[in-house]
Amino acid sequence: MGLFGKKKAGPGGDSAVETKMVWSRDMRLRVAAPTGGGWRLMEAGQHGDGLLAGMKCMRGTPPQALALDARVYAVPEGRRSTPEQLAERDWKVLYLKTMFAEIESLSAVVADHPSGSPGCELTIVGRCREPDQPMRLREWHIPVGDKLLVLTAAGAPEQHQASGKDVDFWLMNALLGS
Repeated sequence: MGLFGKKKAGPGGDSAVETKMVWSRDMRLRVAAPTGGGWRLMEAGQHGDGLLAGMKCMRGTPPQALALDARVYAVPEGRRSTPEQLAERDWKVLYLKTMFAEIESLSAVVADHPSGSPGCELTIVGRCREPDQPMRLREWHIPVGDKLLVLTAAGAPEQHQASGKDVDFWLMNALLGS
């Protein structure tokens, strides 16, 4: 469902995706949250490390879980990056230290996000560190002035495929607020 209880059309006009537009409490972030089908929506409680707002939708439990995250960070002037700099970052080293035990493929490209801002679109396929399972991560890093919008879909590859329209809609429709 969309705002005012209307069904939102999916990418390419497909109306099979049902979402509701949800704002964070402080109005810094808007997401197109999938409804039904076991999706649970949560908002980040504590803000640290520059986190201004965060929303998460989850469905399932490992190894069949899929998590959709949207986060807005304040970025100090000396630490801001362009989409090109983000695409050149060594994502493999970063994610091997944190989420992945091994990486089979990684792509980081500069692309225009539907929000109107260019960003770095990242896709990683590999094995998750904990729990040990296949993992696919799709992520956008979109710098906008002194803020960074990070949109993530992480889970088992078959969950990405089964929920592809929900994932695409989440990644393509999140926006910064005030």
